[in-house]
Amino acid sequence: MYYLLGYARLDRLSVVTGVPGLNRGDAYDVPVLLPPPSEQRRIAAILDRADTLRRKRVAVDALAERILPALFVAMIGDPFTNSGGWAIQPLEEITSVIHRYPTFYGVDYVASGVPVVRISDIQPNGWLDRRLEHYVRVPTNFSEQFPLTVLDAYDIVMAVRGDTTGKLGLVPPELAGANISPNLIRLGPKTGKSTPLFLFTCLSLLQRSTKMLINDTAKKSITAQNIKAIQIPAPSYERQIRFDKTAQDVMGVLDRQACCRNRLDSLFSSLVDQAFTGSLTAKWREDHMTEVLADMAEQARLLGSITTTDQFAPA
Repeated sequence: MYYLLGYARLDRLSVVTGVPGLNRGDAYDVPVLLPPPSEQRRIAAILDRADTLRRKRVAVDALAERILPALFVAMIGDPFTNSGGWAIQPLEEITSVIHRYPTFYGVDYVASGVPVVRISDIQPNGWLDRRLEHYVRVPTNFSEQFPLTVLDAYDIVMAVRGDTTGKLGLVPPELAGANISPNLIRLGPKTGKSTPLFLFTCLSLLQRSTKMLINDTAKKSITAQNIKAIQIPAPSYERQIRFDKTAQDVMGVLDRQACCRNRLDSLFSSLVDQAFTGSLTAKWREDHMTEVLADMAEQARLLGSITTTDQFAPA
């Protein structure tokens, strides 16, 4: 099973023209490594342990998605119905910038330059990917032509084109100074009017409203003018600050969860590669299994601690 799902990667053989599918002849031609049954059992036992952690992580991901919205509703109210009874303001009035450049095309990426944030860089926990080595880059002088889309820490980006239109990402300090692709728009919270985590969570909960503004033609899109008009419940700035302070603790938990997810994926991929290239030998296990098992135990501990974060999500 692990060989077919992980190492052989039958999905790479899929035919993508016409109706996507897998050619049976191509599948039959995939070579299968067959170590002795005793070795197969040892390999499967190792991979089973790593895969169990990955499956637990999926459940944790689902929990993580509920924590921040539940905290917002508990402290502020449901923004869709404005259950808190707050004054309503258009998004444009509580942001310092709402901007995108549709002409940010036609430049070659470079090895060293300004990182460009794309929709794919938005992580499941809401943060942009903090791993700077994962970003494409453009020359500094090119980025300088578009100063209004140069990101500040704790800005918000929103996807404005394609199937993920409305998807939101929060800019960590590591990405301050980066620029954005044409498929994103930059939203900057206005000091004294809106705090970053308040605005990010509020917009996340208002995505039902955002979807009503999407132009659902050949390619989904949403305009800056429509985004500026989104109606936001506006509690006092002091209440927003209190929310942000608590939400920062939640985001710290989500950060650890994202780190755990990335390490689990890397660990599993590494074990699969070693298992089916002959590297996961008895000698290798003797030299490294203590380290691998310790890493698995640490990941299990982190996952366990993350599942206790119901403390942030009031019933």
